[in-house]
Amino acid sequence: MADIYLDNNATTAVHPRVRERMSEVLDMGPLNPSSSHRQGRTARSLLESARADAAALVGCSPSQLYFTSGATEANHRVLELLRRGPLHGYSLVTSAVEHASILEAAQVLAREGVRVTILPVDSDGRVSTEAAADAIRGPDTLISLQWANNETGVVQPVREISSIAHERGALMHCDGVQAAGKTPVNLEAVPIDFFVFSSHKINGPQGAAALVARIPGTLPPSLPGGGQERGLRPGTENLPAIAGFGLACAIRAEQLLLWTSNVAALRDDFESRLNSSGVVCSINGARVQRLCNTSNIQFCSVDGEALLLRLQAAGVACSQGSACNAHKPEPSFVLRAMGLSEDEAWGSLRFSLSAANTRTEIAEAVELITFLHEQLSSAALPRAV
Repeated sequence: MADIYLDNNATTAVHPRVRERMSEVLDMGPLNPSSSHRQGRTARSLLESARADAAALVGCSPSQLYFTSGATEANHRVLELLRRGPLHGYSLVTSAVEHASILEAAQVLAREGVRVTILPVDSDGRVSTEAAADAIRGPDTLISLQWANNETGVVQPVREISSIAHERGALMHCDGVQAAGKTPVNLEAVPIDFFVFSSHKINGPQGAAALVARIPGTLPPSLPGGGQERGLRPGTENLPAIAGFGLACAIRAEQLLLWTSNVAALRDDFESRLNSSGVVCSINGARVQRLCNTSNIQFCSVDGEALLLRLQAAGVACSQGSACNAHKPEPSFVLRAMGLSEDEAWGSLRFSLSAANTRTEIAEAVELITFLHEQLSSAALPRAV
């Protein structure tokens, strides 16, 4: 059985150096950054060092960065401002292919009277800058747009849309979970008001993420009862996870150009081999800029779920969309928004690579995919339900 992990957009393996750093922090004994004694000062030093490293990865000031337990929490903290916060009365503009943490929160806001506009995407999965501009009806608007899609890897025109938003006095929130550490991000050069990214997508631990607020102090406390994270998020910080997150950011920042080059070569090799095998109908989103590690393949004449199950049984880890929606027995809403039919969406699988993958693994994965595809095509199995 193979053991090939091609689901890195869902989560990544913790880097060995990150694992060591977390163990070192745990071995230092009781550390609380809010304490005034020596151990507390050590903890604060670790916390602020991690904050500086995380900020450096995305090009913001450490004073603008707040740690959270995850990207979903951070995204909700921003959208919550429209319900009972300084953005009460604002309208929300977002897209049809956002992460569930945005779209489901938008549904809640709409039910509570917030004006919500869902922008469509074209057949490549991109939002039109013209449509986004038309949706900004005034300065009391928050645009929430992902930098890159978690299923297709398609990169959105965030720079252009954020500039339009600021020209009109509107605010911009960006879910950058899939982008940070996979493509250059410099928030000093892009007028984004709120930016979210996560540790476990870049070989850090789960349970740590960051929310960047361009103007510090614009976010009210999430809960009463403590002054941690400059009052934004009361409660003792998860120092081992945050320290690991900071180191993961530092490692990725140092290696970003090499990382993207190596992973892009692996992804291109993967797609070239699959195309040559004759099992591919199309590569979803391939006509526009994508993340270097993501390949969403529409397979010919087979049910993707059946192929997925057989690949998993053979030891190849991949997915049929976002891990957050894997429990839902329906085709990818992202691919449907791009105009794919239900059958085409069901026939598509996502493969997301990392620098830990090898050319040998890629060749073996393609061989398995081709073999299992031939089996399914010959059997003409119906879609599993």
